[in-house]
Amino acid sequence: MLVFLSLCVLSCSSDDDSNNDATPTIVGTWIISEFNLENDSFDLNEDGVESNDLIIETGCYQGEKIVFNADGTASVTYTTDLEVTLTNQNNVETFTYVCEEDNFIFNFTWTLLDNGSFVTNSGGEEIELTLLSNNTLSRPSFFEYLIQFVDSNGDVTNSTISDTDATIIYVRQ
Repeated sequence: MLVFLSLCVLSCSSDDDSNNDATPTIVGTWIISEFNLENDSFDLNEDGVESNDLIIETGCYQGEKIVFNADGTASVTYTTDLEVTLTNQNNVETFTYVCEEDNFIFNFTWTLLDNGSFVTNSGGEEIELTLLSNNTLSRPSFFEYLIQFVDSNGDVTNSTISDTDATIIYVRQ
């Protein structure tokens, strides 16, 4: 009888020791790795190769991160504000950029959605994040830059703002 009870206990034991939870988790620290523009590319670093990744082209955004806490709170640390200007003088286009130090922390909340993605909520605005892999996360964004038209004297005759959608990629630290 003792052998029979031992066999039942062994064969009926649960697999609680292994983590069978298929729910993705974003809890932890995520570091920015790419800032990809959807419709524009630049050669801001003047290496002869245009790229849609602003991090490659400028070196800006280094150290920018998102920290997700298990209690549904989170924060993003912005380190850089990139300002890009396109100047058109006598039909010659010149790009310039400045990485301005920002160091701004923004707090928000997050929730897991039924489809496995996550939604962040900050002041009523919801942004859906997508877990591309266990260690890669993407979020939609946008980028805007100044376009200036300059006359032969160097005076700005007209300016406008151009914007494009972007995707920011983060990797788990």
